[in-house]
Amino acid sequence: MINGKAYRFAKAAHEGQLRGDGSTPYFNHVQTVALLVASAGGSKAAVDAALLHDTIEDCGVTYQQLVDEFGSEVANLVGEVTFPAGTPNRKKLQVESVRGMTRQARLLKLADIRANVHDLLSAQWDLEKKTKCLRHLINMRNALRGTNELLEAEFDVIALAVTDILSTELLTVALDGVPEGKPMRPSEGGV
Repeated sequence: MINGKAYRFAKAAHEGQLRGDGSTPYFNHVQTVALLVASAGGSKAAVDAALLHDTIEDCGVTYQQLVDEFGSEVANLVGEVTFPAGTPNRKKLQVESVRGMTRQARLLKLADIRANVHDLLSAQWDLEKKTKCLRHLINMRNALRGTNELLEAEFDVIALAVTDILSTELLTVALDGVPEGKPMRPSEGGV
């Protein structure tokens, strides 16, 4: 079900790019998204679009190039999930745009956020950025409710684990500097 042409195009477009952990090739992400879309019953065009979904945002590929290479159905799906960096209110627009997306674009976006939440902990970001990203992914997941039961359940399980780990890290940071064995009083920064 994976289109070799879309695979090779995406691999070349993402050449040299790395994920947030600083070592994983970015192409691994689009492969994962394509496999999730395929396993969730996405159309051939949706699987192709999953491979290509970040090429406009991150690689300088144009919409017209995608039309010329893969047709308007694939290009339109990529376009539906594309919000280039620098777009004002980008995160808010992403959540609001879900209502107008086609079913296949919603499936692609759900697979994308499912893959992103899985990779969140390995990103070399500070705790605040990871927490903001998790909030955004949860907002997206809520907007995509009803798209695909299995991908939603997978997202929920992973997000719960990530939330637990980040909460523990936040608590550790909050308690840093409190002498061991000494109870905190509200006037000393306790809750």
